Amino acid sequence: MPTEGMPNLHVDPARRVFEARYQPAESDTWLDNPLIEALPGLLTDDEFARAISFFPPHSVEMRDHPKHLRRIYIQRALQFFTPMEKHLLLYQRFARIIRDGYVARNPVADLGWNGLHRQIEDINAKLKYGVEHYEPPSALGFALIGIGGIGKTVGVNAVLRTYPRMLIHRTYTDSLGREHRLMRTQIVFLKLDCPNDGTLKSLCLRFFEAVDRLTGSTRYYYEYGYKGSKQRTATEMLPDMARVAALHAIGLLIIDEIQSLSKQKSGGQEQMLQWFTELVNNIKLPVVLIGTPRADQILNSAFWQMRRNAGQGEGTWTRMQQDAEWDRFLRSLWRYQFVRHPSELVETTNSQGRVVKTIPQDLNDMLYNESQGIADFAVKMFMIAQERAINSNLERLTPELIEVVAKDAFGKARVILQGIRNNDASILAKVDDISFDLERVRAQDRPRPGAVRHDKIETVPLNPPQSKAPIRSSAADFSDSDSILPPLVKSALARGDSGLKGLREAGFITSPTEFGL
Repeated sequence: MPTEGMPNLHVDPARRVFEARYQPAESDTWLDNPLIEALPGLLTDDEFARAISFFPPHSVEMRDHPKHLRRIYIQRALQFFTPMEKHLLLYQRFARIIRDGYVARNPVADLGWNGLHRQIEDINAKLKYGVEHYEPPSALGFALIGIGGIGKTVGVNAVLRTYPRMLIHRTYTDSLGREHRLMRTQIVFLKLDCPNDGTLKSLCLRFFEAVDRLTGSTRYYYEYGYKGSKQRTATEMLPDMARVAALHAIGLLIIDEIQSLSKQKSGGQEQMLQWFTELVNNIKLPVVLIGTPRADQILNSAFWQMRRNAGQGEGTWTRMQQDAEWDRFLRSLWRYQFVRHPSELVETTNSQGRVVKTIPQDLNDMLYNESQGIADFAVKMFMIAQERAINSNLERLTPELIEVVAKDAFGKARVILQGIRNNDASILAKVDDISFDLERVRAQDRPRPGAVRHDKIETVPLNPPQSKAPIRSSAADFSDSDSILPPLVKSALARGDSGLKGLREAGFITSPTEFGL
């Protein structure tokens, strides 16, 4: 089996594989660590925004081109990327966990006199005091949860573009001028999609396959994935995943579409949680899990797992509100109008008294109403509306056109989008990857810190409420919810959960802690 540092490893910029080049570390805790000093320098906010922004070519003259060309140009609206505050926060989290994850895995600390001196100190301390050398706790990752279409995967990929995939180390000179021969590869990040069959075993095989594809010289998929002609189990492959992660100094493991994992095919929820715990404990590197709210059934069914998933704070991405972030997104999108009579930006005064350019309010309101701030739907409605405008010779965008497109081209999705708008539990119960919006209830009647409420505990209303309904004590009292409760229970049972859990997730049964009790 090929090993580290073989001469057939070579630089390949197309695959983002580079020779390691070292620069002084920004923090003293990262000093003399080649795995950290070979990483790109930390970016300022402005540098990061410039680095990840992407705008396909566009010009005013393109609007005068023939129809058959402009119908192709409109696809460019799907390709642009404009950074938001959440992307900056994600970059900051990745920057911390990748670097701090390498602190306990410094290859130089295990070489030569440094390593020997530390070993002697450890032995003396253990003999004298019975105390071993302190080792930092395992690097913590986090979970990134959000409904489909809000840009989780796109955002993560944008942040990862600021890093190389793999670095080739040969020799390293530390701050004291000592030269170290490393001869190893460093995989900065490894991103996997959950397999279609939903099994942990297939996820492990994807890990080995991804490393093989990146190095181009290893055969881990066959060496560690099989025992003879038989596939090994996920538990059997864990130690070898740890071996490969250490050998190639993997800085970050990202597992996307985590909701695709099947509890039934993976031995049950408890076994899956235990497997992820052992994964983090064994491979000793940060793990980031990405998924829709359905993944909460896997990731947050136990408090200890919630603690791990909140290693950098809870990573929940919500749809855009109709605020400054939404306006900034629309301004970036609006440049990709290829109709002959484009809608121009207008000047308005924001809440801070500054004059800013925004799209006309009637178009703004209609596009938000139909997309509910979900970027993927907003862009596609904008694109298809242009197609209709070009084909019909209307050659302009109107609120009425966007509404017609939403009804015709997004009929089934529009039902769910309107359920999101109205916070309608009877509609949202039909899908299992959109969570009921409890924030509206919390914001309405949030108790003061430390306040105890015994007389005013309330249920979650189905629509933006005008009045508040107290919890009812008998089944007969729920007669006005007959059309809502059965779908909630039925949906929960279909997912393999209890009806009680379905009602709890929808807000009909709420923990007292939600109300400060």
